[in-house]
Amino acid sequence: MLSSSRGNRCLMCALAVFAASSVVVQAGGTVTGHGRVEKIKGQPQMGYLELYECDLFLSPLNSPPTGPSRRLGASPGEPITYDGYYSISGMPGAATYSILVDTPVFFVRPKVVSNVSIVEGQTTTAHVELPIDFSTYFKTDWTSPDTVWYQTFTATGTSVTGVSVCVAGTGASSAEIAILQYNGNPDVRNWTVLGSRMANSFVAMSDNWARWRSGEIPTTSGIQYAVRVTGGGGQGFQPFKRNKDSNSYVGGQAYNASGVAQSYDLNYIVFSDNDGTRITMNKRSLGTGDLQDNNYGQRWGQTFTAGGTSLAAADVWAAGAGTWDLDFTWKVRAGGPTGTVISPTKTTKAAFLGSGVGLHGVSFSPGEVPLTFGQTYFVEFTNSPGFNPYVMTGDSYSGGIAYQDNTARSDIDLSMMIMEYTGTDPGNQPNLINGDFSDGLEGWGVWNDRGTFTPTVDGNGRLCVQGYNINGGVYQQFTTGGPGNTIGISGWWASNPTVANSQWAEVLIINGQRIPETGVDVADGQADVVLIYKNDTWTTPAGWAGQMSQTAPVVNVGSFVSADNVATIVLKTGNIVGPTTGAQFDDIVIGPAAPTIGCSPTTLTPSCQQGSNAASQTFAVQNTGTGTLSYSISDDAAWLSCSPSSGTSTGEADTITVTYATSGLTAGTYYASISVSDSGATNSPQTVDVTLTVSPPPPTITRSPATLSPSCWKGSNATSQTFTVQNTGGGTLNYSISDNQTWLSVTPASGTSTGEADTITVNYATSSLSAGTHNATITISDPAATNNPQTIAVTLTVTARPTITRSPATLTPSCSQGSNASSQTFTVQNTGGSTLSYSITDNQTWLSVTPTSGTSTGEVDTITVNYTTSGLAAGTYYATITISDANATNNPQTIAVTLTVNPVKQTVAEDFGAMPAWSSSYNASWGSAATWSIVSGGQSGNCLQASRSSQGSSVKAKVYSITASQGYTISIYLKCPSHAGSYWMESAYRLGSHGAQDFDQNPGNWTLIQKFDNSGTNGNGNVWTQYSKTFNSGGSTQITVGYKLGSYGGSGPVVRWDTLRIQ
Repeated sequence: MLSSSRGNRCLMCALAVFAASSVVVQAGGTVTGHGRVEKIKGQPQMGYLELYECDLFLSPLNSPPTGPSRRLGASPGEPITYDGYYSISGMPGAATYSILVDTPVFFVRPKVVSNVSIVEGQTTTAHVELPIDFSTYFKTDWTSPDTVWYQTFTATGTSVTGVSVCVAGTGASSAEIAILQYNGNPDVRNWTVLGSRMANSFVAMSDNWARWRSGEIPTTSGIQYAVRVTGGGGQGFQPFKRNKDSNSYVGGQAYNASGVAQSYDLNYIVFSDNDGTRITMNKRSLGTGDLQDNNYGQRWGQTFTAGGTSLAAADVWAAGAGTWDLDFTWKVRAGGPTGTVISPTKTTKAAFLGSGVGLHGVSFSPGEVPLTFGQTYFVEFTNSPGFNPYVMTGDSYSGGIAYQDNTARSDIDLSMMIMEYTGTDPGNQPNLINGDFSDGLEGWGVWNDRGTFTPTVDGNGRLCVQGYNINGGVYQQFTTGGPGNTIGISGWWASNPTVANSQWAEVLIINGQRIPETGVDVADGQADVVLIYKNDTWTTPAGWAGQMSQTAPVVNVGSFVSADNVATIVLKTGNIVGPTTGAQFDDIVIGPAAPTIGCSPTTLTPSCQQGSNAASQTFAVQNTGTGTLSYSISDDAAWLSCSPSSGTSTGEADTITVTYATSGLTAGTYYASISVSDSGATNSPQTVDVTLTVSPPPPTITRSPATLSPSCWKGSNATSQTFTVQNTGGGTLNYSISDNQTWLSVTPASGTSTGEADTITVNYATSSLSAGTHNATITISDPAATNNPQTIAVTLTVTARPTITRSPATLTPSCSQGSNASSQTFTVQNTGGSTLSYSITDNQTWLSVTPTSGTSTGEVDTITVNYTTSGLAAGTYYATITISDANATNNPQTIAVTLTVNPVKQTVAEDFGAMPAWSSSYNASWGSAATWSIVSGGQSGNCLQASRSSQGSSVKAKVYSITASQGYTISIYLKCPSHAGSYWMESAYRLGSHGAQDFDQNPGNWTLIQKFDNSGTNGNGNVWTQYSKTFNSGGSTQITVGYKLGSYGGSGPVVRWDTLRIQ
């Protein structure tokens, strides 16, 4: 199945179709083939994408019979093949049909195969290949995710009508599909956008598509375009891809979102109007459309505005009363629903979609429904039980409206496809399928009047017809474009050299609907038969050279005036008795009759001595085709002219005189082309090639170039160079070459020329030369030359190399964790010669330099180094800045960068708004416990208060976290009155985690912040006073702060602490 969007078309559905239409008919002919698309455009050897479950409609020239439908890959009465195969048997033979393949809910573009001849009792093969500009349909590999993917291609048609995209994965649920045209900008991202459509359902492993009508995305054959797919919402996706090799598409390649070319193609398909048809109307959005109430009727239709030359096909979705299986009868009218019928009447079967819903389609061969550009036409379809057609939703068609019976429904457009022939394809003109027999006998029927033979195609691709006592051949019906057209026939035919019995070879035209029947002769003299060519053993009609014994092929041109819309060509051979050596046919071409330009001779070779005019010459122009040749003659050289310069021919040969004005030409060979043109001729233009030889004078030295300007760095050899020596005069130039400096030499040093250019190599040995300019002269000599000698001036420039000097050679930025280090600078200077053209790179993401490149001829350039270090952890980091110039004497030079990121210092703030969560408490065993409380009246808010009513020593301790290797100041406010008794109030700290008891029993290990006692500093006047100490945390990440109040022999003072800070 081509698309998951059609999952309801299951095996059960297929069996339902079989049950509805599997009538086995033994009589009649069979047509079979495949619906397909080249997997890689232009590379058929890589296989085809089979159009499984697409719908096929076979339309007769007129009805009856009723044209059947098929689901590709599921032919009635045969096993489901799950590919694009179809087979239709039991069709009346000796008739011409056309085939339409389409399924609008899939991604495909409709395609018509016209002029399909079905022969009674025989099988005709007709493959249906959709017209594309690009395809690479492989699903074995895929790209990395990106938000935009481009695929370029070269147009082969006049419009893009659809794009299919297949992706392996997608983060986008929708995508924009756009077509861009090359506008001279090398960046595909800047190409001109021609148009775009949204693929509102964009899923992996499916065929996502966008569709246009012809002319909405116009293209020019041979010009480059690109498909741009952009993931919706800025989301990425991964198209399938195929790496480039010898079997890849040759007209484009993939590009990523940055516009960088890739060495693969993407799984896109670009559908095109490159087959001579145009899509005039279609539904460009997903789904079948909408069913509306009150639309049930027996006769519906849609008007459209013609953009082509004849109608190719139409299809429409419709629902019956509980059934999909309705036969539609189709007519085309001029103007509207009451206009004149301009088409044959055709009846076709529907194709199943779902419950009660079918697709109805019809097709026509070129010329069956002629149209006039810009005029309005009406496609009508009827069914007597009645039906309800689907109408477009989210789309519309401005070129017409729907009609229910004869009532205009300007409010709707039918969910319908209308396709036209444009006249730009050979299908609109008389043409043959497989006229060169490159596909064997495909497209040709076999006919026997008498005897039995089997035609074959030999290794040279030629049709060979022979047998024993036979009369018959092969045939093919073709479209004439209507009665009254003059149609030309050309071909290649020959007979084998040995003639054992009376035999013949003929090319005949049945001018009308009849085709050959078994047992009935087709012969010159019958009312509807036109003889184009005949060759036999006893007579040869006038104007046809040769006998049947000839071995050389003959190319003959004949013509006839068509009597009907179709005719049949018959390639006939036979004999009276015994075996026949048969005849061979190849390259059979049918087309509108037209004149053909014949020129004789096709080459002229005048000659003269330098300074004189060549003698006049003549050639003949003749019409070797049909009608009147109205020709004009032009040339591309000033030294010749033709008389007369125009004329006409209905078969007679006109003599044209060529006059030469060559006296001013130098010796040599000159070429010109005389063109004979007639825009109506089959082979315009034709050329007569003129080769003029002017005898030479003495030799002339020509050297190129006349100067050489080598250069090199001091201490090295300049690169070798070349010049050419050529004789632009006459005779032979015998030259020798010399020079006047030791630092150059030439090889070879001599030679000869009669006009050819000799290449001379100059080698330089300059490594020991000083910087500066050095001059030399190379001399080419031949005493016999008209301009002896000739010289070449050599100017050598030796340049001292630059030297990179940078300062400083190291940088040592630092910062605190979480911040960016301050920018720094260094300088770059050229301390050597020439110009230093340097570039600067680094190897870390946390620094950047600006500018990143520059030049110096000695001046000092300042380079700024910016640091982005806020995201780095604490530690030491290293980077290297590299200054490069490949031509410098000391390339490259580096600057070592050592970055120190200092950790963020942890601080402590204890304001005693509430009782701290003490790490430990201690009360000496020899006394009582102090009373600890949080009271108001602190230095700022609440504070910690201690008091005791009897002797004892009490300690509170709390452990805080700090940062290692940091300098700190610890400060605290104390308030202590003087006291007459024995007491002590202390605040101290110790690095690490320690208990309150340690502070009491090992005070020497603690650092006092402040101590009050009766024998020392007896209080501070009971005034809040801040006390502080500084310290370095070293390797410690914790600090213990202790608070002590003690007294001996009685009570102590009431003391307070507030606002502890460790910063």
